[in-house]
Amino acid sequence: MARVSLLYFDIDTGFYPTFHHGLASIVAVLRQDGHEVSLHHLRNGADLENTKTTLERDRSDVVGLSFTSNQKQHVSRFLRTIDSEAVAGLLIAGGMHATVAGARLLEDFPALDGVCIGEGEIPLRELCRRLDNKGDYQSAPSFSFKGPDGPVNNPILPLQELGLLPPPDYSVFDYQAIVEGNGDCFPMLVTRGCPL
Repeated sequence: MARVSLLYFDIDTGFYPTFHHGLASIVAVLRQDGHEVSLHHLRNGADLENTKTTLERDRSDVVGLSFTSNQKQHVSRFLRTIDSEAVAGLLIAGGMHATVAGARLLEDFPALDGVCIGEGEIPLRELCRRLDNKGDYQSAPSFSFKGPDGPVNNPILPLQELGLLPPPDYSVFDYQAIVEGNGDCFPMLVTRGCPL
């Protein structure tokens, strides 16, 4: 089974640290398939440095970066400080900014191997299955990968029926700190995608 490290960039947003409901759903789907999944919730510069050290020590099969456009500067700083081959077999990006930027993100961040466009649960599950089976991961749907002649852009999967997915797994978050930081409330998102 694949070892997957997910990085949630949540640095200096002006909001209390919060849950990432999409990543909680991805964690649940990957764990359902037996993959080993960890989450690094990056909230400050110290988190960036500590995560770099952990990734270099543990070397995952896949390291996935999830971020919004306002986190690009932190992603750029992080990617400049790591040796991508030392931290992962594949270094990929996903999230709102990746979906908007698409394959252009591979030019913006040359350390990346691939970009997931759209909802990530099923594409990341398929990517991990292909890696486990030594299959052709570069044709995994909803991904763009670096190719010898430019980006390899694969078809985007249709939206998944949410009722077919397992319940989100919030155990990878510091639940108590997030709830306390939000006035003893669990921040909810009752829609899919960016609410703004």
